[in-house]
Amino acid sequence: MYVKFMLLADSAHTDQDGKLHVNGIFTNINSRTFPCAHQKMTLVARIEGSAKERLLFTPEFQLRDNKGNVLIQQPLPRAKLSPTLSYNLFIELSDVPFKVPGLYEFVLLIDKKFMDSYAFNVTRIKTVRGRAQA
Repeated sequence: MYVKFMLLADSAHTDQDGKLHVNGIFTNINSRTFPCAHQKMTLVARIEGSAKERLLFTPEFQLRDNKGNVLIQQPLPRAKLSPTLSYNLFIELSDVPFKVPGLYEFVLLIDKKFMDSYAFNVTRIKTVRGRAQA
């Protein structure tokens, strides 16, 4: 089993035909003040496997800071690969807290084993004469 891709977006869903729709992919969150909270984000991952592997698995995600400290850890319900041996994972998060600017990462574990990570920046922006600047 492997992660084909992992990303952070404003929203994502699968339509009735099984097509994956992802809106607003990003790698940076801006804030004027800290601590801050990001109102809404969706962690998206596509997990694929082979017919030789177990079809059932238990995903889990962690949010880590740049020192590797786990800030959020969330096991997810047991999942099953589809007949096409894939699984679209959507984790909708609200009001995610960030104490300081810096590099953060989401880590995806499957059955307690590291599978992939997605790094992103949280940046302090300054307002200069009415305009935001990084």
